[in-house]
This record gives sequence, C-alpha cells and structure tokens, in this order.
Amino acid sequence: MVRTRIATAAVLIPFVVAGVLLLDTRGFAVFLGLVVLRGGWEWTALARCENLPARIGFLALLGVAAAVLSSGADRAGWLAAGATAWWLIGLLWISAYQSGRAGSGPAAAKLAVGLLVLLPLWTSLVALHATEPGGRALVLFLLVMIWIADTAAFFAGRRFGRRRLASAVSPGKTWEGVAAGLLGGLAAGAAFGFVRDMQGVEMLVFLMVCVGTVAASVVGDLMESMMKRSANLKDSGTLLPGHGGLLDRIDSLTAAAPVFLAGLLFLGGSR
Repeated sequence: MVRTRIATAAVLIPFVVAGVLLLDTRGFAVFLGLVVLRGGWEWTALARCENLPARIGFLALLGVAAAVLSSGADRAGWLAAGATAWWLIGLLWISAYQSGRAGSGPAAAKLAVGLLVLLPLWTSLVALHATEPGGRALVLFLLVMIWIADTAAFFAGRRFGRRRLASAVSPGKTWEGVAAGLLGGLAAGAAFGFVRDMQGVEMLVFLMVCVGTVAASVVGDLMESMMKRSANLKDSGTLLPGHGGLLDRIDSLTAAAPVFLAGLLFLGGSR
C-alpha cells in the first residue's frame, strides 16, 4: 500500500509542479479547474446525489462561480477571508458529528457545502498564482508545505500514534500525527522565510500563517472524512492507485489554500 502511494506520488508530483511553474495564470486556472471539477464530481457521490442532471448542474454552477469570482484578486481575497470563517464553522460541525450531536445533513445541504469547500480552493490558488512577484513560488511552497505536513503526520501517526483525533470521523488520525504535521509545516515555513530573507516580526507572522494553514488542512481532511463516513465509503474514488480519488488528495488544500491566502493578505497589510 505504501509503495503504491509513493509510486503514484512520484508520477503525480512532477506533473503538478510543471503545471504550477510552466503555465501562465490563465492556463493554471484551467488546469486547476479540471482538478477541482473532478473533485466536485466525486463530492456529488459523497453527497449521495444520484440524479445525473443534478450532478452536472452542480459542476456547472461550480465552474461558473469560479470563473466569475476568480476574475479579480480583491474578490478572491474576500472569498478567502469568508472561507476562513466558514472553516471555523466546519470545525464546529465536525466536532458535533464526532460527539454524535449532529449528522452530515441531507444531499442538498452537502452539495451546498461542496461549493463552500471547493470554490475557495480554486479562486485562492489562482489568486496566489497571479501574485506579483513570485506567485508561482507561493503556490509551489503551499503545496510542498502541505505535502510535508501530510507525510509527517502519516508516518508519525503510524509509528507513534496513540491518542485518536476524531475516532468517529477518521479513526486513523492521531494527535501525535497532527503534532508532527504542524512541526513539518513550521520547518517548511522557516526554510521558505529564510530564503525570502524574512526577519523579525515578518518572519514570526509568516510562521504563524504556516502553522494556521497546516491546522486548517487537518480540518479540510476531516471534513472530507466526515462526508465519506456518512456515505459509508472508504475513498472518494479510485482514480489514483494507493490514494483513492482526486478529492482524497486535495482535501487538505480545500481549507489550507484560502487560509494561506488570507494570512498572506494580512501579512502584507501589516507591513
């Protein structure tokens, strides 16, 4: 299983990195759009929406909304701030589900949540890519930081995990894994800040943004796990051997991307 995951990642990562670095922002938006729309299709399955016109309509709405909202950096910034607030609500929802005080909701509500989950991912990454100077580097750093955090959490959880994070939502996740992921994100942020010659308060705030981003990525992961749990599915799909569906690979980014963008906007405004 681990070997299959590594082999798939070894093929997938260069493809993603090439898309980030070689495409202009418009091309990157299309590339990312295909990824997000595939994730949206898998989300409709998690929502137990079996009506084909409704599933297609969801994808059409997602695509049109993304095209409109990602056309301006200001709009993407406001959406990222709103998404950050939404993920705080999402955390409360996950907590209520874990304690048995709430369910995952009807299919229509899950589809609405899907828009809140996937739309800010698309618009935030496009806005980051369009940032001058160094937008491509920011997107690549975010991806690498989340990959490092996910990998650290996976292996530390397997080796040292004792205390379950949310057993009713995702039995395999542990607090020890979360701690390792946060440390991995912190190390990645420190390395990036050093390369960018950040110092003093700027470095401190950037590291706080990185830690907050990694923490948000855990919530994004848990949100998808909750949807899979309620749909009685192990994975969102079978597209990626050893990983499951495409949504299983971008779930952490759904929360991480808008939080990272909102944090960078705050950092820029605090200078």
